[in-house]
Amino acid sequence: MCSEIPREPGLWIVYASQINDSTIEINNCSPTISLTKTNILIPPTSIFPEFKDQTSDSLKVKIYKLERKTDGLNYWLSDLEKLRKYKGEHNIIMETRNENRQIYLIAFLVLVNIVLLSKVLKKRRK
Repeated sequence: MCSEIPREPGLWIVYASQINDSTIEINNCSPTISLTKTNILIPPTSIFPEFKDQTSDSLKVKIYKLERKTDGLNYWLSDLEKLRKYKGEHNIIMETRNENRQIYLIAFLVLVNIVLLSKVLKKRRK
């Protein structure tokens, strides 16, 4: 499914490849989608035989477009929920790593204080 590249402000779910810390590459054929433009998932009605005799203002075409827009919105919300779940799981992993780092840092600082205190005590004895 090809999509457009985000060029206007709004809420977007962007699928991209990370090149480095500050650069991403967006493929034109990724499922990138905007919340305000969920109708980008709508293929042209002219490719369907049942719409051949319909004008673009016909009720059948309007219903088709609304159904596709609803499908696009559901797709967007589903992807958003998946990303939130992933972020939540990732945050738990990061919090665990941060807690471990804090424990190591505290242990290191205690060790440094013990070494410094022992040096101070040795100098006082002399």
